Amino acid sequence: MNGSSFGEKIVLTTYGASHDEKTGLTLSGLPKGLKINLDKLNAFIERRKPVDNFGGTLRHEEDIPIINSGIVDGITDGTPIIIDFLNQNVHSNDYDKLKNVYRPGHADVTYDLKYGEIPVGGGRASGRETLTRVCAGGIIAQVLEDKFGITSESIITSLGGLRVFDNELTESHLKLIMQMKEDKDSIGGTIRLILHGVPAGLGEPVFKKLDAALSYAIMSIGAVKGVSFGAGFNAAKIRGSAMNDEFVGLTDGRLKTARNMAGGILGGISTGENIIMDAAIKPTPSIGRIQHTIDRDGNPCELEITGRHDVTIVPRIGVVIESMALLTIANFIDF
Repeated sequence: MNGSSFGEKIVLTTYGASHDEKTGLTLSGLPKGLKINLDKLNAFIERRKPVDNFGGTLRHEEDIPIINSGIVDGITDGTPIIIDFLNQNVHSNDYDKLKNVYRPGHADVTYDLKYGEIPVGGGRASGRETLTRVCAGGIIAQVLEDKFGITSESIITSLGGLRVFDNELTESHLKLIMQMKEDKDSIGGTIRLILHGVPAGLGEPVFKKLDAALSYAIMSIGAVKGVSFGAGFNAAKIRGSAMNDEFVGLTDGRLKTARNMAGGILGGISTGENIIMDAAIKPTPSIGRIQHTIDRDGNPCELEITGRHDVTIVPRIGVVIESMALLTIANFIDF
């Protein structure tokens, strides 16, 4: 199976599936002598864990990184960083009745058509795979902040069609989540990513545009179905006079515009303003309702999915988006 590596200068390779004994990563290309605070790394990883009140899965893993090489006494030694995570709370029996049935909205059918098997729990298509991305992102986040002052944040801007203000889920959002639990259904939402402190000049014209690379990275996350920058899809509705930002300043090599309608990237090259990107997150495909589908022989059948699944992954996915964005920036910047 190809496609398990990301990046050219800073290369992340991940391995392991949802119900394997362990999953892990190799992160290569970082120089020797970088400080990695393990408490900060664990706190970054914690942000991905499910929150019961927000519709999170009942599968709870410790997610303690087992560092095999590359970091010694909190300092990178210049060799590839190799980290494992144990999968200890696995209920593979939940999937026994799904061995020969395609779950709607899942990659079961395409995996079977390509590889000739339906992986238990989604295999490499499972959300469990994002743990390794977040671990790598937690390392890169520290390096980019310490050396370049680059930081990231992710903000929930909508959930299940309801607006979210100031990244705070209200009683209305919680009621909607509880209603989805009762209805055996799920909801998606939107996330805004903001990258602070990215210098001007990252990205190349034509085929190596920074926004193209960020789009590729974020769209590699299984639940993401769309991305946009700055004005995004609203750019199709407004006039050029509204879309064209007035340039109001240039300080220390950083452009300042009136409204940052381009989201910090012009011509595929960073301007020095905040990079602003929005991502659309689909509803969790594993729902408890009876659904109509087919088996591996093409025969119509009904399917009722049991097990432990998120009503929504929106509160958990922001840190995954940040991780992929930071890994992208790390591949454009010179250490």
